[in-house]
Amino acid sequence: VKAQLEVEECDDSYLQGLIYSELGNAYFEQYTYVDASVMYKLALEKFQQCNLYENIFIAQYCCGLSLFFEGNYSESYTYLSSTLEYAKKSNNIDAILNIEMVLIHIKIKKSASIEEIEYLKQKLLSIYDFYTDGKIPVTHYPILGNIYAKTRDLDSARYFILEFLKQDHEIEFHNIGIWALLSSIESKYNNYQLAYNYEKNYSYYNDSINRCIRDYEVRALDRRYKNIELKDSY
Repeated sequence: VKAQLEVEECDDSYLQGLIYSELGNAYFEQYTYVDASVMYKLALEKFQQCNLYENIFIAQYCCGLSLFFEGNYSESYTYLSSTLEYAKKSNNIDAILNIEMVLIHIKIKKSASIEEIEYLKQKLLSIYDFYTDGKIPVTHYPILGNIYAKTRDLDSARYFILEFLKQDHEIEFHNIGIWALLSSIESKYNNYQLAYNYEKNYSYYNDSINRCIRDYEVRALDRRYKNIELKDSY
């Protein structure tokens, strides 16, 4: 609440951009991606006024990811595409791989045939070959597993997801679907007990994350109410 009031009264575009970015980060971490994208767009506008290219890149990138997770794929593609050129110019390999992976994932979501998905999968693998000699970031394993599943290569899909879980990465909003995918794969192999266990894991994490989101929304409503009270008191 205090930060939102301060940013509205501040006349320093750079400082406003930083505050909006931090608010975007806070919303993003609480899985409220719609609010996050709004804040990142405001941050982007302020950084553009200052011609701060690194800050512009970060705001665009974070906004593109937020839009992706909220399901606004067309707008996400536009934002992320515009960041790719800067990432390449600055030779930011991590950013390049993350952006390319999401862009291809968006295309796959719009693809109608296995042949199209297979082509896009090979394109993604060639990107890893070019930038990292074929080494795939572990954080990309869930999406890669999903892509393999769409091409009906269930063994590879299972491999990437299980390898991701072995690394003890945190289960979050954007990757809880790996449990449902594992359940589906094991069902196809007639491993019904394992499929049931994976489905229980999916339900557990899904319920936990949704509970966090609901709790945050309640707190957000309370903050907005207090924000109105503070404004009225001025």
